[in-house]
Amino acid sequence: MTYLAAIREDLQPFPVSSDMITRKCEKHGLNVIDQAADEATILLVEIELMSQLISLQSVSEGGVSKTFNKDSALLLLKRLCTEAGVDASQYVTGGSVTFREDLS
Repeated sequence: MTYLAAIREDLQPFPVSSDMITRKCEKHGLNVIDQAADEATILLVEIELMSQLISLQSVSEGGVSKTFNKDSALLLLKRLCTEAGVDASQYVTGGSVTFREDLS
């Protein structure tokens, strides 16, 4: 299985484009058509992809629009971070409240 296919399968059902996968793989020195062998780097690529995708919450490609459940995407991102031994707080931010009086 190629890196492209492995990453796409791991991130199902979330809509990640081939171009996004290719770009992230290239940044990590992977060629998407090579046979997947470096699982640690695959996890890092998947974490980066999911963190980028969560900010979108919907994707439009080729005239087709897809939306997804952000909470499910966050759960997958946290699981990937745990598997990779990465601090999830670098990629997942919690909600925050700012009181009006603190703004002055």
